Amino acid sequence: MKRTFLLLVKRLSYQLGLLHLYLMVERKLGWKRTAISLCYHSIPATEPLDAISTLEGGTCRETFESQIKILAHCLQPIDESHLHRWLNQEATLQRDALLITFDDGYKNNQTVAGPILEKYQVPGLIFLPTEAITTGENFWWTRVSNL
Repeated sequence: MKRTFLLLVKRLSYQLGLLHLYLMVERKLGWKRTAISLCYHSIPATEPLDAISTLEGGTCRETFESQIKILAHCLQPIDESHLHRWLNQEATLQRDALLITFDDGYKNNQTVAGPILEKYQVPGLIFLPTEAITTGENFWWTRVSNL
């Protein structure tokens, strides 16, 4: 009954353009925990960002570390297996969850971001594009930046 009522309130809030308000109240009252997934790309060691990092939405080392420090303090860092268990209602969250991911498998994900994640005990998940590995070709944005 409570779930049906909350779903009705949520749908009504959406129709009235007030969904963000409902979601804020829902979280403040502890009705529901959320999982936040942040996706990073390149994490260059120094500023200024190179052309590839700029195209990829790169985040410099200092900015990345300050973000991770704050997020690790405010949220519950989890790995993909914990997220899967939570989504299947096999695990609980003490507070809102944080999943950090990296796209494209840049070397600096390991060399720069890795030690920062380890320092703050935050797991990270790297998605590797296999086509670039098998063909040996650069990403299109790398080819453009090299021009």
